[in-house]
Amino acid sequence: MSRARIFAVMVLYKRSLEESETFSTLRSLLQKRTDLAGAMSLLLYDNSPVAQKVPALPIPTQYISNPSNPGLAAAYSAGLQLAGEEAADWLLLFDQDTLLTEAYLTEVISSTQLAGNDQFDAIVPKLVEDGTVLSPHLTITLRHPKPVDITTHGISTVALHPYNSGAVLRVKALQEMKGFPEGFSLDSLDHATFRRLQTRGGKIFVMQAILEHKLSTNRADVSDDPVLLARQKSVLQAEQAFYRDFGTPRERFYYHVRLVWRAWKAMRAGRFRRSIMLLKTSVMP
Repeated sequence: MSRARIFAVMVLYKRSLEESETFSTLRSLLQKRTDLAGAMSLLLYDNSPVAQKVPALPIPTQYISNPSNPGLAAAYSAGLQLAGEEAADWLLLFDQDTLLTEAYLTEVISSTQLAGNDQFDAIVPKLVEDGTVLSPHLTITLRHPKPVDITTHGISTVALHPYNSGAVLRVKALQEMKGFPEGFSLDSLDHATFRRLQTRGGKIFVMQAILEHKLSTNRADVSDDPVLLARQKSVLQAEQAFYRDFGTPRERFYYHVRLVWRAWKAMRAGRFRRSIMLLKTSVMP
């Protein structure tokens, strides 16, 4: 059985390729397993202020420098367009700070999972940080998002909320849903994309592979530092847009309650600016 062609897009921001965990581990794996390189090509989309030189890789590689920093959506859309031009079957999404493994890469390009199987339109690894599963997680309830069990494997029968990094999406399915959802340049883009995909009937295959991933928004949730507050404001605005555009009435209610609860805890901790920001966000448009 022939391998399905994979087009990968990796997004960088204010980090050199050598400093990127994703790029460094991918390059190392491709140099080690040259037999895997034939099924993949790569777009490096760099949102950093200054362009950088790309070291040689054993796969076809393109580099785009965009110092205006349009976010993830522009990079993924560029990757989707190129994937269509190259008649690739799958679009593989990478951020810059995920540690890739040989087991993951082997599973991604395995012909038994990728070639000729139309039972699912997305393949996602389990992302963990400090032993905690971050992605995918189940539909959000009143409590914190509940992650899938670490042993989960196969086509999910329930709705999932995966993160972007390491996810593989069927190009045809993305084209049919007119690409990535508008209005989500960075935050909540993954939630909006996978919600739209699943609403259209697309299934998600959860891989056996487990990857270490650093969640960039963790620190922004517990500080009144102006820079971190600005970052958290962006996250909250995107979350609000997701629940407004894609959330069920129950999800919107739970989200409102969680924001009020977080605002109360922030107030008790003396983080008044953050508390006010959370309360303002809780007033859904």
